[in-house]
Amino acid sequence: MQGVTASMIEKERQSVIDKNIDVLKKATQTEAYQDILVRPFYEGNQYYLFVTEKFKDVRLVGAPPSYIGNFGQDSDNWMWPRHTGDFSLFRIYANKKNQPTEYAPDNVPYKPKKSLAINLGGVKEGDFTMVFGFPGRTTEYLPAEAVRQIVEVNDPARILVRDQILEVMNKYMRADEAIKIQYASKYAGVSNAWKK
Repeated sequence: MQGVTASMIEKERQSVIDKNIDVLKKATQTEAYQDILVRPFYEGNQYYLFVTEKFKDVRLVGAPPSYIGNFGQDSDNWMWPRHTGDFSLFRIYANKKNQPTEYAPDNVPYKPKKSLAINLGGVKEGDFTMVFGFPGRTTEYLPAEAVRQIVEVNDPARILVRDQILEVMNKYMRADEAIKIQYASKYAGVSNAWKK
């Protein structure tokens, strides 16, 4: 970031960064249906500008039954292999110009400029594999003291709180089928965070 120096105190540094972000946003031309996001990566050592388009007409077109999506009640993201079919299929709809718009009955399915091909033939040893996603945050550059803080202080406190939350939820979910249904998703989310 321009104008940021190692000798700055955090408040000064953030002020310069905020001003740089504002200048960058104002200099970036966008369409009415686009948004600009500037996000820090690598503990604030790099910043990236994203121009996003928000499609508001997104329709659910398919999902597996919950007994397949949550096979064996294992909603765990933190162990491998995972035996779940937890996916949903959505279709994005756009206006006649293929641009984001509000819901309307005459919207049409969105046609992307490019898309990834799905290989229905299976994989072989040595085939290229790509895992992709948007890294909401990374802790790759945390100093050792910050890792110690997480492992010895933060995580044990979070586990203790979640133990108590799960115990209370479980008590009421076992007592009433309607509450079990209402809280199933919340329980799975807290349980998932507890396991992490």
